[in-house]
Amino acid sequence: MTEDTKKIIYSMVEVGKAYDGKPVLRDISLSYFYGAKIGVIGLNGSGKSSLLKIMAGVDKEFNGEAMLSSGYTVGFLQQEPLIDDERTVREVVEEAVQDTIILLKEFEAISSRGGVLGAMETMYQRGKIQEESIYYETLKNSGELPIVGVNTFLGKDGSPTDTPKDVMRSTEAEKLFQIRSLQNFWKVHSGQSAAAVERLRSAALADDNIFASLMDAVKHCSLGQISKTLYDVGGQY
Repeated sequence: MTEDTKKIIYSMVEVGKAYDGKPVLRDISLSYFYGAKIGVIGLNGSGKSSLLKIMAGVDKEFNGEAMLSSGYTVGFLQQEPLIDDERTVREVVEEAVQDTIILLKEFEAISSRGGVLGAMETMYQRGKIQEESIYYETLKNSGELPIVGVNTFLGKDGSPTDTPKDVMRSTEAEKLFQIRSLQNFWKVHSGQSAAAVERLRSAALADDNIFASLMDAVKHCSLGQISKTLYDVGGQY
């Protein structure tokens, strides 16, 4: 057993439950290890549902103790769940995993446009990036998303959600330092950059996996070199 599987995450100690004075559970003590798969078997009326409701935290009226370790949660599917008659079972299940459904629909939307490159060509991704950017800016300025610093695009009228009074700009010394750093980067990687650029160009022309070529190119090429290569091949994105 690993260290995780040796950890007890749920325990009951002398748990009891009665309905109208008639006991259905008496002195139940048990412990579950992390990763354990356990079934509850018994005759009708033997207390299976009552036991599971106590474990799920649905029923809090019982004797004894029930303890769930910190950092864990319990999911519980009712034996006879209350479902809107006007909704399908699939719709109800999808509501419970909404975050996953959103990601799946996003994946399907991109795939229907020919993958990442196809989505770029139809401007789909650019629109989504803009939507997410505005949402992020809104959270940033409302204080809901605490941040230390942010790189924000500022037009003449400010950002989409905020118009600052003063905009901080780089000093002349900082600009010169960045230029010298870029020139040194070119010099250090001069022996590898040309080959990396050519591999990127070939991959783009052959409609191969550009991402893999980009991951290789960024080791030896500047953003300007990469952008120019893609522009020369396919025009402005």
